[in-house]
Amino acid sequence: WALPPLPTTQVSLSTRPKFSWRRSAKSSRSWRCSRTNSAHTATNTGHITTGFGRRAAVSPDRAYTQAPAAYGQGTARDVFIEGVLALPDDIASMIRIFVHDEIVLSVPPERAEEIKEAAVATFESVHIPCAGGVSVSTLADAVGPADDWSGCK
Repeated sequence: WALPPLPTTQVSLSTRPKFSWRRSAKSSRSWRCSRTNSAHTATNTGHITTGFGRRAAVSPDRAYTQAPAAYGQGTARDVFIEGVLALPDDIASMIRIFVHDEIVLSVPPERAEEIKEAAVATFESVHIPCAGGVSVSTLADAVGPADDWSGCK
């Protein structure tokens, strides 16, 4: 088994969360309270639960700093993986490497813009489930095409 030959064009795609609602003082207090509750929970259980319900380990003696970081980073990872898993099979087969919060695709030059638009639309279809039925949308960026990944910056 071998990878198909690489075309000469590369497209890099990265994602980041985008908050789609305006935070009032009340929602900001609620968010801080929920993160404080996560720290209390992590102190007792040794883990937090991400926005998608996945557990992430937290050192109980460092829960007040690790719990909010683990929640944010863990939820960002979940958003990224949901986007990757939602990609159409033909686009997913073009993935060459994951670099932090990016995927690098090798695509036929004549389809580069079409594939870039489809990948961005797929990542932007991912929504982060939050407390109270609030759903946070995701914004995706794409750069390239270029001859190699370094040219996609």
